Amino acid sequence: MNSKRLFVTKEDNFTLSVYFTKENNLKVAKEVPAGDDALWERFDVEFALPDYGISKGIMRASTELSGGNQIFNYAQFNNALLCSMAKKWNLTNEKGEEIPLDLQKLNELRPDITGLFVELLQDKLRKEGLYDAIVLS
Repeated sequence: MNSKRLFVTKEDNFTLSVYFTKENNLKVAKEVPAGDDALWERFDVEFALPDYGISKGIMRASTELSGGNQIFNYAQFNNALLCSMAKKWNLTNEKGEEIPLDLQKLNELRPDITGLFVELLQDKLRKEGLYDAIVLS
């Protein structure tokens, strides 16, 4: 039996994108409105496909004990998804130098941007059949 497909490797990554307006009031979107390509820029984040270890970490960060009961915190779950799976992005500073993706910078992003990435991430994991597996790990 070929077991290669049963393991997640460091190369099992995928990229998700959100778009933001180049000028005026900042707007963010999952897709560029038709005919407005010149007004928008793409922001890419590369995510790791979760393995069992990442899944357990996400769930540990998403639950807490209260009076002997385990309580699931959906906001912490979303944060753990984003923070534990995001690996790199295409952001640069004014000098064109790459801005490294780290937890501090991730937490400094606008919540409308991170909210779109969480939504896209959940959709991707559902399509891969992994969303429920993470919740049950």
